[in-house]
Amino acid sequence: MMRSKILAIEAAIGGGSVALLSGDAVLQSWHSTEAPARSEELLARISDIIGAAGIEREELTGIAVSNGPGSYTGIRIGLATAIGLGRSLGVPCVGVSALRAISIASGGPSRRNQVLVPIGRDGYCWQTFENGVQTGLARTGNLDTFASEIRIEPDSIIYAHGEVYPLLAGIESIRDHVVDAGRDIAVSIGLASVSIDDGLQPFYARDIPILPAGEKV
Repeated sequence: MMRSKILAIEAAIGGGSVALLSGDAVLQSWHSTEAPARSEELLARISDIIGAAGIEREELTGIAVSNGPGSYTGIRIGLATAIGLGRSLGVPCVGVSALRAISIASGGPSRRNQVLVPIGRDGYCWQTFENGVQTGLARTGNLDTFASEIRIEPDSIIYAHGEVYPLLAGIESIRDHVVDAGRDIAVSIGLASVSIDDGLQPFYARDIPILPAGEKV
């Protein structure tokens, strides 16, 4: 039986990442620590990992892409690239929230967890999940706001993007609960796309409703 080959794209967090998966096995992956990827760079990296895996584009069976949150431009580039590739190859394209993907892919014993990612200009976005299901609205703000509003329980885990992890690990009130989710977020997108589809509508941080200040999440 031929296994699925999924190309996963995340172009809006950090410098972006792409991954090629066959089932739950990661064949190739790439991430950048620079500014969000431009369209031509993203396409070049996609070609690189497909070539490194020794397959042809026509062997792809699906495309998974982050629909946000993150850089406004990066979200648009990622979605446009994924939709274009899906149409040209005649394969389905699935959109997944990066926050939800990290929560599902990271797993772990915690019933309740929070996911935190950078969204540019010293801003961050976070959301709370229980068993992979969101329990409240996503929030945005700085790290001080996050640390003051988050509700920590004994088994709580905070999955932080690799860019943010060193910063959270230095905050005494939460550092014992912080886990490095890495920078290869495209891998999480690909793994989560097997079971969820959040659609291809962009999830911009600017669209997130603001809750009353001080409310615990």
